[in-house]
Amino acid sequence: MNAWNEKYLQVSLLWFAESARNKADPSVVTKDDQEAYLRQARFAQGFIREEEPDPPMARTYSYQQPHALPKVQRAFDRTYATRGTQREPAAEPFATATQSKHMDHGQPTQTTSPLAPQGRSSGQIQVTGQWDKTPIKLSFDPDASGEAFYQTFFQWAVKRKRGADLDRERTTLWLKASKATPDTQAYDLELKEDELEELWNTAVEWIQENKNTKAPHLYATVEMEAG
Repeated sequence: MNAWNEKYLQVSLLWFAESARNKADPSVVTKDDQEAYLRQARFAQGFIREEEPDPPMARTYSYQQPHALPKVQRAFDRTYATRGTQREPAAEPFATATQSKHMDHGQPTQTTSPLAPQGRSSGQIQVTGQWDKTPIKLSFDPDASGEAFYQTFFQWAVKRKRGADLDRERTTLWLKASKATPDTQAYDLELKEDELEELWNTAVEWIQENKNTKAPHLYATVEMEAG
């Protein structure tokens, strides 16, 4: 410490002691005295540092933004993406509608086929006719087997209380387009089990070629051989 600084500190201490003695209570130091002393001390400290021949240089650090840890960064990205989505809730319906309207025609799309109506299909053949005094009214699927046709006819006979009279080995159905069609143009369809299965495809071909275009498609009569 040089002579000037030593002298300055002595003056400061004398001034502080003199100020304390002038008060009624020498042990009490006012706030003004403390502030004045601190200002002088800071001034003295700065003055002393200026006279140091080689004052040490404070180490400086370039500010670098800390890199977020991977987990923290991923959490931040998810939060940011969620907030971005919540800010634009109305955009999603519009985008969905736009995508539905402008679909890529190069990609196959699934379409829901309408269900076929229950009950009779358009391929059903409707038959009317007469068995003695019993009117005939039934329908069958020509794509089914000959045995399926017989079961349809048998169920109708049972419903009309003619099941006991039906003997398929002795029964022949005469089919024609309408009641007015001449009997010479009728087709004889025997219900014998073996012959029905064997000749069913031929019978279906005749039915498709000769049936009426509108329902009822066929007119049938029943012939029973004497037993």
